[in-house]
Amino acid sequence: MYEVDSLGNAVDWNVAAVEAADRIHAHRLADHNGAAGWWKPGIFVAFGNDGYSTDENSRAAVDLLRQRLEDRKITELGFGVDSNGGYTWAMLVQTEDYLLHDAVVVELAAMVTEARRIAKGVGFDAKDENWEAYKGVQGLFEPRDLDEIVDALGDDEPPAEDA
Repeated sequence: MYEVDSLGNAVDWNVAAVEAADRIHAHRLADHNGAAGWWKPGIFVAFGNDGYSTDENSRAAVDLLRQRLEDRKITELGFGVDSNGGYTWAMLVQTEDYLLHDAVVVELAAMVTEARRIAKGVGFDAKDENWEAYKGVQGLFEPRDLDEIVDALGDDEPPAEDA
């Protein structure tokens, strides 16, 4: 998928995803999977260091992640694997909820973990620390809740004390 940046240059998101996979492979190989913000507001990277090119479970997890992203109306911009064997994959995604940057990263990381666990046949265990984080941000991205959250974050007045 291509986009034209503010300077009129075409951005190939699949090429950018390969570059992201190369960086993650070089600098975050110890992280089995996760998510992070990207260089442009509203763009995030989900990733896995799990042998994508040779591991059927890894590829199945990416397919499950794509379904979950579609359910959450998060757009996949590009996908790529590292250029050193395809062990690491990276997916660049876009959401309008970028004002809630940290919550998006937490939810996206938990979605990656959830997809990986389901693909491996393990399921998502309520004892998993990522599950607690995932549950903590569920619902933050529903339109009815987003307005409430933004209102609460922008309120300069202290909360009323109960008498």
